[in-house]
Amino acid sequence: MCDYYGRKRTIFVALAVTLLAGLMSGLASSYWLFAISRFLIGIANIGLFCSIFTYVTELVGPSRRAMIATIANLYWCLGYMLTAVIGYFIRSYRTLLVASSIAMSPLLLLYFLIPESARWLLVKKKTDEAKLILQRIAKGNNDGNLPDEIFENLEVDTESKATRKTNPLDIIRYRSMRFKTINITYSWFAINLVYYGLTYGVEGLNVDVYLGTFLGGLTEMFAYLFTWFFIQKVGRRLTLGGTLVAGGSGCLVNLWIPSSFVELRTTTAMIGKFFITSAFAIVYVYTVELFPTDIRTIGLGFCSFWSRVAGVLAPQILFLQKLWTPLPLVAFSLTSVSAGLLALLLPETLNVPLPQTIEEAEMITRRTTKRSSGSFHDIGLQPVKS
Repeated sequence: MCDYYGRKRTIFVALAVTLLAGLMSGLASSYWLFAISRFLIGIANIGLFCSIFTYVTELVGPSRRAMIATIANLYWCLGYMLTAVIGYFIRSYRTLLVASSIAMSPLLLLYFLIPESARWLLVKKKTDEAKLILQRIAKGNNDGNLPDEIFENLEVDTESKATRKTNPLDIIRYRSMRFKTINITYSWFAINLVYYGLTYGVEGLNVDVYLGTFLGGLTEMFAYLFTWFFIQKVGRRLTLGGTLVAGGSGCLVNLWIPSSFVELRTTTAMIGKFFITSAFAIVYVYTVELFPTDIRTIGLGFCSFWSRVAGVLAPQILFLQKLWTPLPLVAFSLTSVSAGLLALLLPETLNVPLPQTIEEAEMITRRTTKRSSGSFHDIGLQPVKS
């Protein structure tokens, strides 16, 4: 929906479905109605986050992408911690679901306040609408009216783009794009597997579930701030690879800590979660930067789909401890470390302009070494033919 019908429209459709399905789950009179409503929430909520993340990233230039991604994720952490606090005082799951759903309703009013993504409008040849939005942003930034030359260049650029219709299969149609899609998707899979494995394993650490959830959210908050610094200084590729290897190693350390050392095991698990959460923050930014505007949310949605498959598998893998107690941690660790090493083969995207089309995305390869905020031609990239 995001790539075909627009970022703004999709955000508010997903928001409305999440709100209504949340109310339905709290008021459900049967198990099946409850199950269906939770299924709808799962679809709409993840779609909502992916849409919002794409939207806010497209609003800023290369030097501000890490900052805007961190801000978006910090709000996620705030909601994470508030869920533990509110859940501690509201023990009825029905009341909790209804209250958290109603709390979302004022956000619908934002539909009249925020614009569509100018990048998406340009790709869809809606140049006049994009001009109005860019002028509005410029006035909001006290920059006055943008010069006509900027819009003339925009019109020339958009006319020079490929006019063919985009297809979901474009994410794997071309050689370079196919490699990046498979590689970054495996990173998503590994991150979610370890993330939810550690999240679901909180009770196994003999920690109060409310305290454990709150600490998990607090840990994520620090992880996102840590990520903001490193992806701007070190880059996306090395930071993603490093955090995945560190997170997997953290899981492995717990194998040698006796179960009686609850505090130490909890600390180690939280350190592992810290690095995995950092990887989670990086992979969103990285994915948005690897895929072009015309199929950006298709690519993000594809990666998110396979990461949710990992989320489904995570609690099942925890049952493997019946065969051998350390087996779940071994599985989490090996998956995370291997994904981290493979991530090092991806191209660096720090300060590289967001690609608008697949042709531009194909140019972002390991040969991308020079940092520039200019066009792709300015940084001397060559297209990779399929």
